[in-house]
Amino acid sequence: MARASMNWLIQHLRMQVNDSVPIALASDEYYFGDTIKLQNIYKDLDGNNTDPASPTVTITDPNGTVTVNAATPTQSATGIYYYNYAPTEVGGFWKAVFGGTVESLPTTWPKRWEVFLDEKHTWTDDELQRILDANRVILRRERLRADVDGKQYASERQYLEGSVVTWDDDDTIIKIWDSDAGSATAATPSTWNLVDGVFAWTSDQSATYYLDAKSYNIHGAIADCMDQLAMDRTKAIAWTRGGISYTYSDYRDLAMSHRSLAGAKSTKLVRTYRTEK
Repeated sequence: MARASMNWLIQHLRMQVNDSVPIALASDEYYFGDTIKLQNIYKDLDGNNTDPASPTVTITDPNGTVTVNAATPTQSATGIYYYNYAPTEVGGFWKAVFGGTVESLPTTWPKRWEVFLDEKHTWTDDELQRILDANRVILRRERLRADVDGKQYASERQYLEGSVVTWDDDDTIIKIWDSDAGSATAATPSTWNLVDGVFAWTSDQSATYYLDAKSYNIHGAIADCMDQLAMDRTKAIAWTRGGISYTYSDYRDLAMSHRSLAGAKSTKLVRTYRTEK
């Protein structure tokens, strides 16, 4: 399977895993790899927002090394400037200083934040692809359900493989047939949603369609990720950040919860169905 066709699935899994482990952080705490939006509001002597002359931002890592030297921040509104930055792999307290001239006086506005290195598990794309492949389901001539107008058809499975669908390309594995017989003719829908497993035509098809595709069990993949976290010895006793504590048992419970959601799931987008014409 081409990596390009899997990118959206990999990113979706990554987001779902992160959502499954909600870590409450203070506004000045980040993990290595996070992009931080550093923002400053410049004010005049009367306390009103004002644009400085020659605004700059300088960033220093916990070792005292300057990683950004007098860069120009971006203005978002009067007196409000920001700079997006992804810290290098150095844990501890970082510092950003916004400089500039306000009312002919040089000014500095320091910001401080903490970067953590070892409390967020990050999977590579290859690792997530292997996890997805272990939770792959092959669909062969699955009968699609049609709505009452015969324009929208839904699979019982979600997260179908593909990003740009070329219906005649065998590599996409997605094909819709007008019957389940060997003499079936392929059909091409007008639009489709591969996350929800829904296909639509602009007119009533008055037909029964069957699907060949690969489906990925996202909940099963999330459960595998939770199992991996549970096996991480550095987190097996306790892992606490921002007032939330996770243990081995918590990860096991999360894995079991997602496994209970695994399997064929209705898209719930097609509410009324007709019998085959």
